Amino acid sequence: MRTWILAVIAALGVTIGGFNVGRAADANCPTCTQEAQAGDALSIFLAMMQSAPPGAFKYQDAKSLGPNAFELTGVVFMFEGPGSELPIQHFLVENIDLATLMQGGMPNVIKIKLEGIGFNDKNMDIDSDIWEALGTRQLLANLSIDMLSDPATKAFTLNDLTLDVPGIGQAQLKLDLLGVGPEAMMSPESALFTGSLKSASLMLNDQGFVGRSLDAAIKESGGMTEAELMGEAMQELANNLAEIGGQPGDRIFQVGSAFGGWLQDARSPKGPIVVTLAPAQPVNFQQLNQVSGAGEAAEMLNLQVSYGGTFATLPEPQAAQPPMMESYVFTDKDTYDVGEVVTVFWSSTPGNQQDVVAVVPEGAAMDDLGANWTYTNGVTDGSYQVAGLADGFYEVRVFYADDPSTLQASYYFQVGSGGGGGAQPEMGAATVGTDKATYKVGETVVVFWSGLPGNPQDWVTVAPAGSSPDEWGQWTYTSGQATGAYQVQGLTPGDYEARVYFDYPAGGNTIHATSSFTVTP
Repeated sequence: MRTWILAVIAALGVTIGGFNVGRAADANCPTCTQEAQAGDALSIFLAMMQSAPPGAFKYQDAKSLGPNAFELTGVVFMFEGPGSELPIQHFLVENIDLATLMQGGMPNVIKIKLEGIGFNDKNMDIDSDIWEALGTRQLLANLSIDMLSDPATKAFTLNDLTLDVPGIGQAQLKLDLLGVGPEAMMSPESALFTGSLKSASLMLNDQGFVGRSLDAAIKESGGMTEAELMGEAMQELANNLAEIGGQPGDRIFQVGSAFGGWLQDARSPKGPIVVTLAPAQPVNFQQLNQVSGAGEAAEMLNLQVSYGGTFATLPEPQAAQPPMMESYVFTDKDTYDVGEVVTVFWSSTPGNQQDVVAVVPEGAAMDDLGANWTYTNGVTDGSYQVAGLADGFYEVRVFYADDPSTLQASYYFQVGSGGGGGAQPEMGAATVGTDKATYKVGETVVVFWSGLPGNPQDWVTVAPAGSSPDEWGQWTYTSGQATGAYQVQGLTPGDYEARVYFDYPAGGNTIHATSSFTVTP
């Protein structure tokens, strides 16, 4: 769903897909008439759409509803060439922050409703199994977005993000964050480093999708009965909850019981299931990294669930299977100045309380953890900081509690000149990297950057290797963060580059740092 939500926002002035709207060198919209510049939202929108390739945007009728509102009917967007047409019967903009939009930024206010969005298997990239479960290759959906950002206080509120597919179901997300701007809509990963969560809720209302999926699963099972399949699903759910640190009777298992019941009620849906986070005080990513496990995190976030139907009685979890994914570890930079703080990230550890991540001098004995190590405390994806490292080369190492003598993952970095063996790094030099060099299709690529000058519109992108500097794919503004990371998903097989650019649009298309990686089938 996120892909097409972003595509809709793109139509309001942000680059995405295959064409550029409002984020070119003419970001101040010189093609807009003086009347449009004075505040006619419809005129400004249509003027900005003039930069789209021929046929990429069409509509039948348009009506201005005031300085910040308009409506269109019979709209068609085409983001990726023939076959990607996305028709929208009614496109209503109730309110939008024109001043920021005309400067090429993400609007601080967006309130829109789209009715009759025509999704199909050509313009919506979802698994064929889902289409089979739906029993159709075409859907009509409605979408509403209501978000507000306060630049002065860096408070971001997503009042409503609802996708409604009549006869299938609805999904609604609400968020209240501190320390982030409207860019969180385009790059929610950025909120992990700067934001604090005040509250959040997710509502799912099944109107037939789960039942259809169950029918498809029975068909695919090769002879299992519905009762057998349901029993297997409940066991798998209990196992998964236990693997992330949940225990029977805690908040995590309560949520799991609600979702298990939601699945059991698939033949006769009993209304929406709502999961909420309402911590007593705003909670940030660093605080979550320091808790001892998922259960403590659920308590800190005040995880709650409500559902008017059955709450399933889940079976006792079975012994956890070995993790399917190898662990990995990396640092936020490859080269540091002496005295600079090193941030270490780990991911996909098995979740033992005494799994270890350690920073040691390169070449240290395997049983030498030194002074700069930490237990993961059951957190499978986390980070910690190391200060006071002397000039030299270092290695980050990961060991599991149940096999403490076997190195599971490692990563190398340098402090200063590496012990006098090389030139000092340039102060403030930008770097970009990825958590791995090679990925399988479907894996998430974590891109991290450091040493950026701190402009709000410095930006990082992933583009095909060897492509021109003015070509980009998935990207994010850094929002002034000199060091950060974001996640990229859905890449097809091929060779790619992560790239860093400064201060859009003033910085043009000059690449300041690159890092290569490969996606394999």
